[in-house]
Amino acid sequence: MLEIILADLLCFAIIFIVSSVIMLPKRKRTYWSIMKYIGFIGVIIHELCHYIITFITGLIPEKIHIEFYRQGSFGYVRAKAKSFSEAFLTAYAPIILITWLELSLYSTLITVQNIFLFFFILFIMLSAIIYASPSYPDVVYPLRFIKEHPAQSLYELLIALESFFIASHVVVEYKLIFPHTFYYYLIIAAFYLAQIWIIKGIIYTFRKIQNKIRSKRDKTVLYEKRLEAQW
Repeated sequence: MLEIILADLLCFAIIFIVSSVIMLPKRKRTYWSIMKYIGFIGVIIHELCHYIITFITGLIPEKIHIEFYRQGSFGYVRAKAKSFSEAFLTAYAPIILITWLELSLYSTLITVQNIFLFFFILFIMLSAIIYASPSYPDVVYPLRFIKEHPAQSLYELLIALESFFIASHVVVEYKLIFPHTFYYYLIIAAFYLAQIWIIKGIIYTFRKIQNKIRSKRDKTVLYEKRLEAQW
């Protein structure tokens, strides 16, 4: 399973590099005029990736906004992350989902027979990859969460690491093979959520017991004070 994850990370890195290289000559007017018209669908896909992941992680997006200017396109999805995992996945959703989209479209592209469909898929691939890389606000969003909540972020990272090792053991032990890496991430997410909720359950139970003990002690003290008052 480690090899599968590493292969995925390599694909993410390649798409990120290609997207960044495409955006490098941005100051050249003629080049950027062509790219901004080709990439208008890519902006929509980029923001939709943010929007989809906010729902998957349980967040409620406050606002999705996309604007098209003569100088280029701009968009954002406003949502308040309550955990590091939500902040990270929401921020890097475009590079992850667009990479998978590019791979799926490429596998279709090499087998398609219709010339119109071929160029349409090629156009979508190019448009999506132009805006695949995370923007500056995307990059700093999870970093800002770490700065504001260092203990919680470290706790979540440790749980995620442990979930990866447990999921890897299960996949190897039971020889599980899936058609897409998405399913391997689902297994990791399942173990991650299971551990989070187990820990929350333990903390909740401990606090309930603690409150009952405190309540019983307070009642005993109150009863003793009443007895003293009677004497």
